[in-house]
Amino acid sequence: MIAIPLLVNFLSIACFMPIIGTDPMALQSVVPGRALLGDIVYEAPALYAAWYIFIDFIYGGLFALMALAITQFCYNRFVLMILPLMFNCCMYYGIHNLIPDINAYNISLIPNPAQQGMKLTWHSLFLSMSGMFLILIVLFAASNYKKDVLRTGAME
Repeated sequence: MIAIPLLVNFLSIACFMPIIGTDPMALQSVVPGRALLGDIVYEAPALYAAWYIFIDFIYGGLFALMALAITQFCYNRFVLMILPLMFNCCMYYGIHNLIPDINAYNISLIPNPAQQGMKLTWHSLFLSMSGMFLILIVLFAASNYKKDVLRTGAME
């Protein structure tokens, strides 16, 4: 569901982007060659965009799983929606600025296709996403106890 607006955005940008030249001073479409899949940007940009749409799809799924895991502890809908956002903001503005050495493992910097200021590798990408996935699955499985039917009032 999250990939549909990204695909529409990609297709609309693909209609007018070839006539606009890239401006490196404006940091427009600047992906260094040393970045993860940096050589594909210039050889097959559609493949690179599809790759990052997939990465954003996985990223959105992780944050949806985070909201799902929080539902076991909290019933306030506002908190359920705002806590993944606050986690992302804390990771982006807090960890990114306080501990810049671990930027390759910072989960909030992965969806940035320009990869500026980070050394993203396949290892760090897999480790950070699978680590967050395992933490959330363990949190969800540990809190997913069988609820009493009479307490919920479903079968009275």
